[in-house]
Amino acid sequence: MSVSPPYLSPGVDAWADGAADVDGAPSAEQLAAWFAHPSAGLDDMPWTKDARCVDVAPGAEDARCVEVVPQDAYSRGVDCEAGGATVADPNADAVPGWVELEWLAAPIRPEVRALMRLAPGPALLTALASLPAGPCPADHSDLAFGVRPLPGSTPGFACACQLVVAAGWDSMATWTGTSAAVHLVDIAGRDLVTVLPEGAPVAARSVDPIRTDLAPMLHLSTDSTGTRLAQGRAITEHPALAQLCVAGVISAAASRAILAETSHLSVEATATVVTAVVAKVKARRDSGAAGWTATELGQVTKRAVRALAADELEQARADAYADRRATVTPAGHGMAWLSFLIRDVDALRIYNRLTAQAQAAKADAKERDSGDGRTADQLRADIAAATLLGQGFSPADNSASADKSDDEAGADVAACED
Repeated sequence: MSVSPPYLSPGVDAWADGAADVDGAPSAEQLAAWFAHPSAGLDDMPWTKDARCVDVAPGAEDARCVEVVPQDAYSRGVDCEAGGATVADPNADAVPGWVELEWLAAPIRPEVRALMRLAPGPALLTALASLPAGPCPADHSDLAFGVRPLPGSTPGFACACQLVVAAGWDSMATWTGTSAAVHLVDIAGRDLVTVLPEGAPVAARSVDPIRTDLAPMLHLSTDSTGTRLAQGRAITEHPALAQLCVAGVISAAASRAILAETSHLSVEATATVVTAVVAKVKARRDSGAAGWTATELGQVTKRAVRALAADELEQARADAYADRRATVTPAGHGMAWLSFLIRDVDALRIYNRLTAQAQAAKADAKERDSGDGRTADQLRADIAAATLLGQGFSPADNSASADKSDDEAGADVAACED
């Protein structure tokens, strides 16, 4: 399977504009074809012509081995590992889960390329910590096609080396978080622990009393510690999903997205859906395609729930509707969040109506040249408040103070808190 290097800043247009001024650089047409079809003209690209990845070889279940055709050197002005020939071969370690196959064709300095042979764990952490911070020491000038600043030389213009290092650190964060969750569950128990002293009333029952011991150690409140335990128990219920996190194939956010979409299902249905999603993640990785984001995995999980647990989904919708409510959450400085848990269709209709009214108010203010500088978000909030309070919305009202007296406003706040 042929693969192409990851996108390097600056953009395609800048690359194409500079290509004509650099000897041996690809033309704008070549660049366009390359980005449109990653395998097109790969051997002609100066940054990949000396090494290309071919067929995926059989490997471990959660990793892929790749064979690289050795040639004279890896890429223009960039040395590879000793000998400049092999990035990975069928007899070497499998490519770890956090590494995408296309990265192997990128112009990366040796010490960073060595990271891509390490699975998340102590060895990768040590290697990452040994790398110097700041600009990349490698010379990427022959890849910039005359564009400045050079990739890797200035914050905001990263080179492939820096991007791989960032991905490595992120995989370590997921590895550490998942490992910590497993340890917390080991000491707290896979199930909620309930303690009721003999002869004590039910109101004296304590749930997960270990929270009070863990909270100061984790610098969290008791409730937040309980949330952390719940998240740990959820991920450890699905070892295959936890393994994807430990291997760096998916992020902690992605695992939470999967579990959030299955939180309303029975244990059996959740296991079925999670197993199906894990299989899809592995199949996508084995195909060489880029990994899904957390949002995309949430959508994949939603589709799996509809396909595999339709009956439970309908019951979950009914249960969720029964839980509808309105809440007020103080935000400080005289502000508060007013939230409604209602049907998603109704919420979107309300939001769209507020948006239409806000746009009309902005158009009216522009026509009258009133100087009203409120944003769309501010207008939506003002219109919602005026409508619910029965005051009627006035485009000219942009006051940060309440219309009511302090005594009246204080009485309303006290009523909300009660």
